[in-house]
Formats: sequence, structure tokens, C-alpha cells
Amino acid sequence: MVKKHLSTNKIIKFYQENGYYFPLNVFNDDEIDYFLSQLTLIESSGSEKINSELRFKSHLVFPFLSDIVRNSKILDIVELILGPNILVWGSGFFIKEPQSDSFVSWHQDSNYWGLSHNNVTTAWIAFSSSNTKSGCMKVIPGSHESEIMGHADKPHKNNLLSRGQSITNLKNEHLAKDLILERGQVSLHHVGIAHASEPNFSSERRIGFAIRYIPPYIKQTTGNIDSATLVRGTDEYNHFLVEPIPSTNFDHKANLFRINIWDNAKKFLMKK
Repeated sequence: MVKKHLSTNKIIKFYQENGYYFPLNVFNDDEIDYFLSQLTLIESSGSEKINSELRFKSHLVFPFLSDIVRNSKILDIVELILGPNILVWGSGFFIKEPQSDSFVSWHQDSNYWGLSHNNVTTAWIAFSSSNTKSGCMKVIPGSHESEIMGHADKPHKNNLLSRGQSITNLKNEHLAKDLILERGQVSLHHVGIAHASEPNFSSERRIGFAIRYIPPYIKQTTGNIDSATLVRGTDEYNHFLVEPIPSTNFDHKANLFRINIWDNAKKFLMKK
């Protein structure tokens, strides 16, 4: 019990000071193999491209992802950061093909998500090894404590961000930390931390699944309709539409709901 308490305090202290924490051992090889088999099934269906529009609230379309966002091991860690009441606000894949030029420019999520508070954390799950060769995420420690930096939209065909959001006055890039993960491991990062990733120069796909967690008191400030899923505790605020739970892959009802929310979200996520 004492060891667990010390470990818990270590995670909280490190995250608060640095804006990230890694690695967290969550999924075993059998679980990751199952996730990858589901991903392969989805991609081979030809129905939709999971690395394009289905990067938005993917947990509403695929049951295995709906289960992942509710995983108790992840939620136990997220609860240390956000408290006992937890919503999933978003989810999606970040996939880099082998020897591809796909990258993510330096940015802060807090600059364009429109959320009312910065007590927001992302759990980034490695479905494959994520290292410097394959283009792992990198962060600038402590940058979450600064004001929102200046950003400009610099669209690029290889940028995985929706409109090429890029920090214009980036400082301390030389202090950047690589969040190297083995498959099945998870990292957490704060909504305000400056982060980016390089292209995948390896011979393997780099597959990450990101889950955006928020406490219920947060709300969308852009005036657009938004939704979230309660995954732990209670929601006494009801700031978001309640999301459906998919029963099958490409669940028709849940996907129609997601598309409607996406049409509204594009007004601020894709804003020029």
C-alpha cells in the first residue's frame, strides 16, 4: 500500500510539473494483437478511411475502441489527474505508414479545442512501438504552464493536424523530450503542452490511439454543439450531449450522431 501511494504521488507530481507522464504499462501482447486485428478488419472493409474522418470520436463507431476508452487501468491513472468524474471528449488514430513523410507540427491543443478549462489530458496508446525512428511524440517539458503561444495555420499534405496548426514563437525546442513507448504502453500529456512528432523512417507502421479526457465541469466555449461520454463517476453539469454506444463496427445510429457532431466541430477545429 505504501509503495502504491508513493508511486501515485510520483505520477501526480511529475505530471503537474512537466505536463506529461510516461510510460504506463496498460495492455499486454494478446490485447494489442486483438486491437490490431480489429483495426485490420476495419481498414480492409473499404467502408471508410480510419486515418481521415474517423480520427474524430472513433469510439462512437467501433465497439473495441468504446471498450478501450473505458479501460479501468487507464481511468485509474486519469483519475489521479482529473478527479473521480471523467468524460471522454474525443478519440482518434494517429497512423504513420512505414517510410512515410507524415508528421505533426509543434502545437498546443488548448489553442483550438475551445474548452473552458485546461484540466484536460490525453492518453496516447501505442498499438505499435513508438520511438525516434518511427516518429514518436515529443514534448517540451513545462510548456503547459506558459500562456498559449502564437499559432498560425500552415497546411501541408503530410501534416496529420487538421489545418496545419503550428507554433510561431516556439521556445526551448532544444529541451524536447521523446515519449518513447513500446506497444501496449500509454503516455499522458496536458492539453497545454507543446508537442510534435517527426516522420516515420522505420519499416513498420507507427500506430497510436489518442483519447481526450475531461472533467464534467468543462464546457465548449465556441457556441457549437458538442458531445462527450461519461466513463467514470457522475456528471452533474450536462454541458455535453450524451453519446451513443456502438454495438457493431460502423454502427449506423452512432455514426450518424458522430457525423452531426463532426459537422459542428469543423466550425472551430477546421477554422481558418
